[in-house]
Amino acid sequence: MSTHVCRTCGAPLAMDFPADAVTPEAEAAPRIMTDRDAARLNAFLLFENQLDASLTTRLKELVKAAAIVPMSDVPAGLVTLDSDLRFSVGQLAPETRRLVLPNAGHHSGSFVSAASTLGLAFIGRLAPARFSIPGSNDHFQTIDLLSVEQFQA
Repeated sequence: MSTHVCRTCGAPLAMDFPADAVTPEAEAAPRIMTDRDAARLNAFLLFENQLDASLTTRLKELVKAAAIVPMSDVPAGLVTLDSDLRFSVGQLAPETRRLVLPNAGHHSGSFVSAASTLGLAFIGRLAPARFSIPGSNDHFQTIDLLSVEQFQA
């Protein structure tokens, strides 16, 4: 397990896992995405050339398969870009981190990159949710998405 940092400012972005780390059950969950997030992610993918190829593929597939809704129709508890996520990993105490695109100009605080495996597992989910991703030593860790404070435009 490693810590992901922003290439622009070096801020910690949270734990990252191998690109194929999310369980099939987590990937099968229906995803909802705002039109704003879909546009930002598509633009990010258009210009991003340093992502792992499998992460890029999974992010493209996620955007393509998601049900796109206008910002005005976002259900409560939906994970969107720039929302604050309260979650716990395994038995660890809950923490709050903001879901961001890399290079989004963040300068302080705790973040989860939308271009990481953990970020991909969060995008478009409704809280509360539980899913598993592999942690250290190939043991699966349970992620509990407890609540979401959504970005307000």
